[in-house]
Amino acid sequence: MNPLLSLIIPTKNRYEYLQIVLEILATIKDVDLEIVIQDNSDESESRQVFLVSVSKLNDSRIKYFYCNEILSINENSDKAVLNSKGKFVCFIGDDDCVTTNIYDAAAWMERESVDVLTFFCPSYIWSDVEYKHLSKKHTGLLSFKRPTGKVIEKDPKKSLLRLLNDGGRNISEMPQLYHGIASRTVLDKIFEKTGSYFPGSVPDMDVAVGLSLYAGKCLKIDVPMVIAGTAKRSAGGLGAAKMHKGDVKKISMLPKDTAATWNPNIPFFWSGPTIHADSISKCLTRTGNQDLLDKFNYNYLYALLFIFHSDYNQETCRVLKLNNKTSKLHIIYYGSGLFLNRAFSFINNRLPEFLQIKNDMVKIRISNIKEVVNYLDGIMEVMTLPWNVNNR
Repeated sequence: MNPLLSLIIPTKNRYEYLQIVLEILATIKDVDLEIVIQDNSDESESRQVFLVSVSKLNDSRIKYFYCNEILSINENSDKAVLNSKGKFVCFIGDDDCVTTNIYDAAAWMERESVDVLTFFCPSYIWSDVEYKHLSKKHTGLLSFKRPTGKVIEKDPKKSLLRLLNDGGRNISEMPQLYHGIASRTVLDKIFEKTGSYFPGSVPDMDVAVGLSLYAGKCLKIDVPMVIAGTAKRSAGGLGAAKMHKGDVKKISMLPKDTAATWNPNIPFFWSGPTIHADSISKCLTRTGNQDLLDKFNYNYLYALLFIFHSDYNQETCRVLKLNNKTSKLHIIYYGSGLFLNRAFSFINNRLPEFLQIKNDMVKIRISNIKEVVNYLDGIMEVMTLPWNVNNR
C-alpha cells in the first residue's frame, strides 16, 4: 500500500547537512509516510560513511536511491518524484527541514480535497554561512512571520499573472511543491504534458508554474511548517557570499539545453532573477501556454538586474536595446523603488537591534536546525490548527 505523504530530498555532495536533516525526520512518528533520498553525489568515502549512518537510524520509511551519472538538478529532482509513491509530495532541500506535524497537514489536504498547500516558511541560516557584507550575527538566525494559523485560498491562475507582472520575482505566492505539498494527481498532469515534473531551468520555479496551470484548490496556511535552510554550500549560501551568479554555460547543475534555448529577452548570465525568468519562459512554452509570455514584465526584470546585479549592466543594456517591448520610463520607475527599498534594508540591517524598524517578523538566534524544529513544534502545539479542529 502506498503512503499518504512522500518527503523527497534530491541531493548532491552535501552529506554534512543531509545527515542532520534525516535524524530530525526520523523522529516523526507517523508511519504512513516515506522519506525519499535521491542522491547524485560523487562516489566517495563520505558517501559510505553516510550510508552507515542511515542504516543506524533503522527506519524503513527512508528510501535511498543513488545515480552516479552526471545529472542536472532537474533530472535528479524528476527521479526523486518518480521514485516516490505518496499520494501527496513535499520537496525539500538537504539543508531544509519540516516540523514534526507535517503528516497532519497532508491528511487534512486529503480530507478537504486540496491540490496544493503552501506555508509562510521560516528561514534558518546555518552557522557555516559567511556573508560578504553582513556580520556573523546573521548566522544561526531563525526568521519567521508571527503565525496566526489563518487559511487563505489562492487562485493559482491569478498567482501566475502576478508572478509575470513582477518579472518573475515573487515565487512565494505561487502554488509550490518545493517547500509546499502537492497532490501527485496534479503533478502527473505536468509530467504527462511535458515529460518532466520540472520542464524549465530550475525545479522550484518550474513546478510552481506547472502547478499554477493545472491545480484546482490551492491553500496557503499561516504556520511555520517547512523551514527554508541556508547553508554555506547551498544556493542561498552562495548568494550570501555574493557568489550566486556567473556564466550560464558553466553552471553544471542546469539542464544541458539551458543555454541553447535561453530566452533572448533575458540577459544571458546566471543569477536568481535571470534563471527564474528563463524557467518561466520555458515552462509556459513547453506546456503550450507561450501566449502568457506577452504578460511578462521585462521592465521590472531589467530594473531588478540594474539594481542588484550591476556588474552585468552591459549585458542587461544589450538585451534591453533588442527588446522592443520595454519602456525606459518604467525601468526608471521600478528601479527607483527597488533602490530605495534596498537602501532602507541596508541601513536597517546594520543598526543595533533596538533601533531597527520592526514588523511582524520574529528573529531569534538558535544554534542548530534540530533546536529550530523543537522551537517551532512548541509554537504550533499551542495554536488552533485546521486539522486539529476537524479531528475534535
